[in-house]
Amino acid sequence: MNSSDFDQRFDDGESVLEALDLTRARRQRLEIKRINVDFPLWMVEQIDREASRMGVTSQSMIKMWLAERRDRQPQPTNAAALHTSETFGSTGLSHPSTHPPMRHNLGRVLATAALAAAVPQQQITALLDRHSAGDWGSLGSDDMAANDGAARTGDGRLFSSYDTAEHGTIWIITNDIRSEGEGPITTVLFPDDY
Repeated sequence: MNSSDFDQRFDDGESVLEALDLTRARRQRLEIKRINVDFPLWMVEQIDREASRMGVTSQSMIKMWLAERRDRQPQPTNAAALHTSETFGSTGLSHPSTHPPMRHNLGRVLATAALAAAVPQQQITALLDRHSAGDWGSLGSDDMAANDGAARTGDGRLFSSYDTAEHGTIWIITNDIRSEGEGPITTVLFPDDY
């Protein structure tokens, strides 16, 4: 069957399956690729607990969480957004922002006792993801510009402020972003803890 006949049969609503060799057909981008990811022990224990609660394996739990995170990401609408999504989407850290997409080394992450007692770990992690990706939250334009400059040059600190419905304002500060000395230290805190 030539392509004109194939197109005509398809356009007429007739089945064209018998004209196709489906023995070598495959769905693109569904190949399996094995990766290794190192998690801190506390995170592995949390994953294991949630997987047990859901009745699935830990690997399935991680895949479900990644798929949920991917599905929540905004879809690109232009070539620049597509590049951003391809570059950072695999990490799940793309965030809608007017700032350039970045990925910052948070180094050692600490939380004040008051914040750690009040805010669920999952919410802290989500805010750290935003901070790491260059979404500075509800800062003024001067503070945002200072962060963008510090991120580009490696000089200074990164400061984010997020307004949450449940816990009020939460700050995240990353010092020593150039990784000198002991490396970056990121602190998650309430403004009153400063």
